[in-house]
Amino acid sequence: MNKDKLKKDFVEKLWPLNKQGNADDIFNRLVFTMGYKTTIEGKSITISFLVKKYKEYLKFMKAINVERDQKYKSKILDIKEWLNANKFNEDYSTNNTELDDYIYGH
Repeated sequence: MNKDKLKKDFVEKLWPLNKQGNADDIFNRLVFTMGYKTTIEGKSITISFLVKKYKEYLKFMKAINVERDQKYKSKILDIKEWLNANKFNEDYSTNNTELDDYIYGH
C-alpha cells in the first residue's frame, strides 16, 4: 500500500476512533506495525484489520467499564499505546449469554 493511501485511510478510519496523542507519531507507529509485525496467525497487518480490531477493543472496554465507579474503570489505551502493546492480536469477544445481555444490557 502506498503511503499516501495509508495516510488517507488512517485519517479517515482509524484516527477518528480515538484522537488522543500526536497523529503523526501514531501514523509512524502504524507504518512500523504494518511493515514489521504480523497477526498472531502470521498474516500481514492491514489498516482494515487494525480498524476492526480497535473498534472491537473500544466496544470491549466500554462494556467492562459501563457499570464501574470512575475510580475502578480500566484505562482505554490510545491507538499508539494499543499498537505498541500488540493489542491487535488479542481476542475482544465477550462470551455473554442471552441472559447476560438481557440483565446487563450488553
